[in-house]
Amino acid sequence: MPPLLVHDEGKRIRNRGFDLLARTKRTDQEHDLYLIIGQACGLLASVSFDLGNPEAATEQARAAWIYGAHIGHNSLCAWARGMEALIAFWSDRPHEAVRLAREARQYCPPGTALVRVLCIEARAWSHLRNGDEAKGAMRAAHDAWARGDRADELHDEIGGEFSFDAARQAFCNGSAFVELGDPEQAIRETGRAIELYRAMPADRRWPKVEAEAHADLGAAYLLESEFDGAREALAPVLALPPEHRVQGLTQRLVRVRSLLLANPYRRSREARQLGEQIEDFTATRPGRTLPTGQPRGLTRS
Repeated sequence: MPPLLVHDEGKRIRNRGFDLLARTKRTDQEHDLYLIIGQACGLLASVSFDLGNPEAATEQARAAWIYGAHIGHNSLCAWARGMEALIAFWSDRPHEAVRLAREARQYCPPGTALVRVLCIEARAWSHLRNGDEAKGAMRAAHDAWARGDRADELHDEIGGEFSFDAARQAFCNGSAFVELGDPEQAIRETGRAIELYRAMPADRRWPKVEAEAHADLGAAYLLESEFDGAREALAPVLALPPEHRVQGLTQRLVRVRSLLLANPYRRSREARQLGEQIEDFTATRPGRTLPTGQPRGLTRS
């Protein structure tokens, strides 16, 4: 579904939840509605970032955390803080991203939630070029995956945007290795992520993340001075229609473009042509002014 449609549907569900809250005083129904509202805010956080509005995304992630904390839903709290960390390191605030990821750990039940937060922390450390901490977080995520269960309501049963599987773990590791300037490991991990996505049933594949993995693979090949491999990796990315050219993907392509402007590609005609394709791609992406402002609170009249 194009992100603009997800944004409108998320708002509709969130607002419907608030309307229903005004019609009940039953504790069990209130709990369910706050969870639905919190999940809708989580979706709005993710899609607001996709549409290039990190301020709105942060507001919605914080709202998701508030509603999760109100009903004692630790998985939602962990997911929301992790989302804030993702927004922070893509907004050039990697120290804040590390702090938020570590704060998210205290809410994580064993298993998928903890794996996701540790992978986010690894990526935040990679933006700080701290390889030891990044690799330590990756190892901790691997260990958490090995000993954890897969029975988390939000991450494993509801899934979707809230899911985190082996493909996403490999994708996150690959992205971290690109930031650390380790092309061999980046190629291995992003290649594994792409293979895992391709093996999924069509209704479970995630084109957005799959495209981002291809972009990271292209960057890794350029770091390895393998231009042909990079061009092949980027081909499916550049074929995406404008409505699916989300922020995380375009930011990755900006990094690829910067690599094409450096040696040994600076004087290459083919590299220049690929760079022009990337410029055209990033110039035509979805976006509109998303509303900001405080989310509706917990107090009902």
